[in-house]
Amino acid sequence: MQRGDDVLNGEAVHSIQWSKTQREAVLAETDRVLADPTFRKSHRCVALMRRMVELTLDGGHNGVKERTLGIEVFGRDPDYDSNSDPIVRMTANEIRKRLAQYYQENSPRQGVRIHLVPGSYLLEFHFEQPEQPAPPFQAHPEPGAEHHLTVSHSTAHAGAVSTVLTFSLQRTWLIWSVVALLVLAAAFFVARSSFRSSQYLFWKPLLESKEAPLTCIADDPALQWSGGANDAVKLQTIAAMLAKRELPTTTYQPHSPRTIPYMDAKVASQVTRWLVEQGSTTSLEPASSLTLQDLRGRPAVLIGLFDNPWTLALIKNLRFSPGIDPYSGLRWIADAKDPTQRNWAYALPETVEADADYALITRFFDPETGNWVVIIGGLGQRGTEAAAALLTYPDYAPLLPAAVRSSTNFQIVVKSSIIKGNGGPPQVVAFYAW
Repeated sequence: MQRGDDVLNGEAVHSIQWSKTQREAVLAETDRVLADPTFRKSHRCVALMRRMVELTLDGGHNGVKERTLGIEVFGRDPDYDSNSDPIVRMTANEIRKRLAQYYQENSPRQGVRIHLVPGSYLLEFHFEQPEQPAPPFQAHPEPGAEHHLTVSHSTAHAGAVSTVLTFSLQRTWLIWSVVALLVLAAAFFVARSSFRSSQYLFWKPLLESKEAPLTCIADDPALQWSGGANDAVKLQTIAAMLAKRELPTTTYQPHSPRTIPYMDAKVASQVTRWLVEQGSTTSLEPASSLTLQDLRGRPAVLIGLFDNPWTLALIKNLRFSPGIDPYSGLRWIADAKDPTQRNWAYALPETVEADADYALITRFFDPETGNWVVIIGGLGQRGTEAAAALLTYPDYAPLLPAAVRSSTNFQIVVKSSIIKGNGGPPQVVAFYAW
């Protein structure tokens, strides 16, 4: 059958003229896939998947471009830089993984399987071929059929030669298939090693420490935004701590209420998992229970920018640091070389109208603790989430600055675009090393 006709059994169709039967099958399967828990929790994946299906069904393969999708699906400006803002690329990779996971757990009920071609934004629709019943076994020959029960020597020899040739071709094909698989495996290993190496070098001082690093997470409600009447007091408390730059002196009180922000807990889990995968161990400690002596004994990962008192104390005298207006709730990442700039700002309370969030990643050897310190924190939740993704997700490893591999101390300012309340992939907007 030619492309554009009815369902093509058992083959992938790239037609630009779809029949009504094909379109209905594809749309029904798309609805079923996107309604599954594998997809429906990711608004970005759902939006991009639907648009790619529409373009494919409309025969718009020439228009399935990264920039076009970025503009149409994610509201990017026509002249946006897709290299520094790879949201389409990252979301497409996520769709490809989710499709593989979905079809591993489910069979296509509409007779069509949707596939995203690697390295492109082109969808393939594989229409499943129904199983054909085996022909009935004939115990007796049909009338008039001729039967030969003997085989001449020449015929037998020809059959043997044919068998040898067939075996030889199969063996050659098998050898080249194995070679191709080995080449692909080597390429995958090199690529994955490269992805992991830049992130490994970021964490290297902590991984090679004699003492396992600890992960410190904020738990003091007096520093956490809640949208309540006491938030004005909390903002003034944070501003005072930033101004004084004093190390916390209070210790944990067993009966005092403690809360851990959800995003901080999520990031702490990601960091812990990444360190464990590299063969290290770590202990999760609430900020209120730590003392300066604890931080002097081992390297530390501090989660949170404004709600972690140890962050507010140890990030002093560095080029990039958190800034806050205790009256308006405006937060920003301050630059000591340009104290008046507010380019990296985020207002409280958090709203879906915000178009971007920012975060600060810091790795340095702290003279006060005599140990390595890593700080991961955003102005808002999406900033914290993007910063952690940059340091733990292999797909984002190439975005890390090359100087990370050689610098001792450095800071990275990270941006995350916000689309309908959802954070986009991390973007590095500033880097400083010393």
